[in-house]
Amino acid sequence: ISQAIANGTDALVVFPTIPELFTPVIKQARDAGIYVVAQNAGDPSTGQQTQVGTDAKELGALIAEGLGKTDPNAQVGILSGSASTTPHVQEIEGFTEYAKEHFPGMTVVASDYTNGDPTKAPELFSNMLTAHPDITALFPIEGTSVAAAITAVKERGLTGKVNVVANDLTDDHRASIEDGTLLGVGEQGWCEAGTKSVEAVKSLSEGETVPAFIPTTSTFYD
Repeated sequence: ISQAIANGTDALVVFPTIPELFTPVIKQARDAGIYVVAQNAGDPSTGQQTQVGTDAKELGALIAEGLGKTDPNAQVGILSGSASTTPHVQEIEGFTEYAKEHFPGMTVVASDYTNGDPTKAPELFSNMLTAHPDITALFPIEGTSVAAAITAVKERGLTGKVNVVANDLTDDHRASIEDGTLLGVGEQGWCEAGTKSVEAVKSLSEGETVPAFIPTTSTFYD
């Protein structure tokens, strides 16, 4: 980004995965009159003019809706990044709020964190299924944990009895949906994030005011 600023870039589309590291250089870009659009990370305090990405609460609600159509009384185990990973916290909030309103019998009975280490996922899911034999659904929020959830269910002979729901329609996830080991996924509109970022840069360059957050369209696929 520093090199891009030095080269006279007019606009930046960035993915500020660690906002505190990106803030100084984004501020430098803004001070130089460069338009800055962030994708799916950071927040307005990072310095960008707008953020384009997933409405995590909406995504969580979509997944609860998709799971509820098959198992309205699902007893759910959730594995996320950490208690401070804001999009994950928001997604769980959206999931639980939607479930409470539309599927009163759906309950989150277990929740744990990988703390950024996907190698922990197999053990965490195994422990979850042991401690809570009433679980009927696993929800790995991180993409790196989906295979571990599917494997944990398979190894216990629970395929078809314990559903797995997740994020993102990747090739692997599509194949798992087709073979019945993955019930469905919430697709986050990644391609749309690209086009909407371009549209935001265009609007900024034309002097228009853009909102601090521009959501992409999330869809549940099963």
